[in-house]
Amino acid sequence: MANEDVHLAGLILGGMWHTIRFQNGQWQRFGDVKLAASDPGLFQHVACSGVASDLHVCGIVNGGVIWHATRHGDGTWTRFGDVNRETGIQEYFVSIACAGVVGELHVIGNTNRTLLHAIRHGNGTWTVFGDVKQEAGNPGDILAIACAEVNGGTSFVLCCF
Repeated sequence: MANEDVHLAGLILGGMWHTIRFQNGQWQRFGDVKLAASDPGLFQHVACSGVASDLHVCGIVNGGVIWHATRHGDGTWTRFGDVNRETGIQEYFVSIACAGVVGELHVIGNTNRTLLHAIRHGNGTWTVFGDVKQEAGNPGDILAIACAEVNGGTSFVLCCF
């Protein structure tokens, strides 16, 4: 994120929690994300990324649905939105990764069968999910995923394990 603080989102018994490690090395107390951004269900997986001065958080709840919320630079949260509904997909996701690239949020979801990729544009609209394995080849069964922006946000890298 723009000010070089480190944001951490984690899950505890279906709940989602968030904290910040400031540049001076001090940690903020954990805050309850579901209390701040709404409660779409019991979270099983979480990923987060900075896009400009905002933190974007994506989580998968029971039923395999991806939900997304934004923590703005002023500390306020948007409500969680159903990414599956907004992208028109009916898949059961088992893991997720995301990265901020040139002002947009790139989301990778693993369905145990394939990897799907969508982009949340700066205006809040989503692309449809595209099939990564169809475009990039099938390396086999994917156990874990991670992604990051590189080159100062001009490109995007996806790692599969």
